[in-house]
Amino acid sequence: MNTAAVTVGVRDTVGVSPEHAFERIRATDPAAVFTGRGVLPAVVATVEGPERWSRSGATREVTFSDRGTAHEELTTYQPGRHYAYDITRFTNVVRFLLSGMQCEWRFTEASSGATVVEWDVALHPLPYRHGIVRVLFAPAWHRYMNDIMARTIALIDSPSDEDKHVQG
Repeated sequence: MNTAAVTVGVRDTVGVSPEHAFERIRATDPAAVFTGRGVLPAVVATVEGPERWSRSGATREVTFSDRGTAHEELTTYQPGRHYAYDITRFTNVVRFLLSGMQCEWRFTEASSGATVVEWDVALHPLPYRHGIVRVLFAPAWHRYMNDIMARTIALIDSPSDEDKHVQG
């Protein structure tokens, strides 16, 4: 990933601890929140490697609604605080634009006891694709990220099955 990256990011606040927000996001099936937007496909399946998605070096394969796939590798894993992963080996139309994406989620406790959730993505354009990625792809991806973040925050705010059992 040698070309200058185009970075986009979103952030929101949720009324739970960073540890709780981290775990709910990490454990969420991508298909529940990556539901597609315009020409950007939904995630329809995720197959985790034998390491599971809970430590640096873990991998998984993602299948999209356009029948494309991508490879994800967890590069940083700090429970309750931060995780990052690379997405490469796109087989759909994205393979003509990007060599990959670097994604990073951060969870910071706010003074109010809430958690600031930040998600940044560095898009790595292929040679001679930087302008197309910056002008066309990045704005569409940013809108999709806003949708994904809204669905993700809603999931964090909703009681989990474990919470329902504890409540009674």
